[in-house]
Amino acid sequence: MPVPPRPSDDKRKDELEKEYHALRDKVQVEATGPILARLGDVCVELQRMQEAVSFYNRALQADIPGAAYLATRIKNKLTPDEVRATRHSGADNPDQRGN
Repeated sequence: MPVPPRPSDDKRKDELEKEYHALRDKVQVEATGPILARLGDVCVELQRMQEAVSFYNRALQADIPGAAYLATRIKNKLTPDEVRATRHSGADNPDQRGN
């Protein structure tokens, strides 16, 4: 029998969802590298790997000063298979998918 989530887990997920939506709104106005990178991090925590890869790619394309650090974070958070699968899924721009 599966273990029900702890209340703290539900609270954390709710916080992440709120941050996700706030960042998505902010990206519509100002898609800077740091905002895109944080949105990628939030997507990883929410297990939205395709979106995470897309936002990380956009952050890297923004040529932010921390690009090398961001590349290391990506390697630590995503498997090579997740990155490859996303490249072929047509999820290059999550803003156009109506999420």
